[in-house]
Formats: sequence, structure tokens, C-alpha cells
Amino acid sequence: FHLPLIEIEPLETPSLAETLTKASHILFTSKTTVKLLIERVGVDLLKSKTLLSIGKVTTAHLKRWDLFPLTAEEETAEGLLHMLPQNTSHVAYPHSTLARPVILKALESRPHTAIPLYTPRPRLPFTLDLQAIDELVFTSPSTVLAFEQLIGFLPTGKKISAQGQVTQAAIDLLQLRAK
Repeated sequence: FHLPLIEIEPLETPSLAETLTKASHILFTSKTTVKLLIERVGVDLLKSKTLLSIGKVTTAHLKRWDLFPLTAEEETAEGLLHMLPQNTSHVAYPHSTLARPVILKALESRPHTAIPLYTPRPRLPFTLDLQAIDELVFTSPSTVLAFEQLIGFLPTGKKISAQGQVTQAAIDLLQLRAK
């Protein structure tokens, strides 16, 4: 079964539409960013921009709205940055408050606006019986962090899977801290 371990807390984003209007490029690093931006500013504003997506899942969510981004081959922040042309006039970067600093650091040398859009919060809707679970699949570093905060450890004797190398690195770090 699927058990989301995080809930999304949207943040106040005054002047979001005005900020995005100034941008030539918008970076999308998650399906949550897609959902929140479309809820707040609609699709038409986004259609006039060059959209860059971190990977296939985020791109699929954009395509549901007839938005067709450039998609990173390497589905990481580094892969996304590799696609960003040097001559962009202004980059908008809506993101989670827990996002790795890679993109912000890379954008320091060019015109950009960082937009903290949401905070992932750990949540466990009911007591989890780890004995009844064969496999744990983590979809982001945020879910690994939430699992650590809620459960405290990764159980032994279970298959542990990660969606992507950055999530795998978060799992490896959690396992290392447990030793």
C-alpha cells in the first residue's frame, strides 16, 4: 500500500504572478511545484515561458496541462542546471524549503528569483506496523527525512528502494547514522 509520510504546507507567496511575469525561464523540480503554481497563477502565464523540468514525473504533470518543458536527462538538480542556457534574462525558481542548495548556489551569478513555495512536513496518519511491510520505497530525500523523524530508524530485513540517486544518498546517510 502507499503511505505518504509528508504533507505539503503551502507558503504565502505575495506577488507570485508578477514575479513569474518577469521570468524568461521557470524551473520545475517536483510535481508539487507544478500543482501549486497552476493553482495560484493558472496555465496561461506559464505557456509564455521556457519551462525546464527536473525529470519525467514532473514533465508528465506539466504535460497534463498542455505545458511542454525541456526535461533533464539526468534527473537531478545538476541535470536541470546543465540544461539552463547561459543567456537567460531571468530565472524563476519555485521550490520546497527543504530543497538542496545546489540550484540556488548556481543561480547566484545570474538574474533570478527564488520562490519558497511550500514546506514538506512529516506526518504519520496511523501507527505503522513495520512487520507487515516487505518493501519501503522512498520517492524523495524529504520522505527519508520524514521517516527518520517519525520512525527513527530503517528496519532491517526489508527491501529499501529509492527513486533517484539523491534519494538513495539520503537513505545511505540515514543508515550510516544508525550505525
